[in-house]
Amino acid sequence: LVATQDLTRLDPLTGLFNRRSLVEQAPRLWRQARRDGTRVAALVLDLDHFKRLNDAHGHAAGDAVLQEVAGALSAAVRPSDILARTGGEELVVLGLVSDPDEAAHLAERLRSAVAAGRTAAGHAVTASIGVALTRPTDGESATDGLWRLVDRADAAMYEAKQQGRDRVVALAVPRARSPLAVDAPAPTPVDVG
Repeated sequence: LVATQDLTRLDPLTGLFNRRSLVEQAPRLWRQARRDGTRVAALVLDLDHFKRLNDAHGHAAGDAVLQEVAGALSAAVRPSDILARTGGEELVVLGLVSDPDEAAHLAERLRSAVAAGRTAAGHAVTASIGVALTRPTDGESATDGLWRLVDRADAAMYEAKQQGRDRVVALAVPRARSPLAVDAPAPTPVDVG
């Protein structure tokens, strides 16, 4: 039974949490952020030129890189952070932070950890990282809030790619004052890398 539960919550290649685990753990993180008055940070990491590595060296090399990156990130995240592989070469880190600087420092630590990694065959990659923050509000669905936050971090990650890859770009998510505030335009990205 435990092995079956692990299969539904863990990515089989990397041993990291999967999307389902992220959704299951969001309510706990949202409650804790409201209780402690902290923010939830989402970091979306996408490995740079991963398709090119797979095409040039084969999927076994790509798998080895993913495993190396998973190990490097696992060693670099804080014990309370949630690290998940959400698909392909994309990973998400969720954690509680006191301010944007703390999130930026964490993202930079993760970017450096990925860049420093190398497989036994000598393959290495870099990562573009997007960061977004939110302050969960009472009555907000943690799952809805999670995906809004991840979408914003994903947009920041694409901005990091456009700025040249192997960097961190952060987006602050304004606190919604009313249901209408959800339709506010996305904030301007700020390069923190």
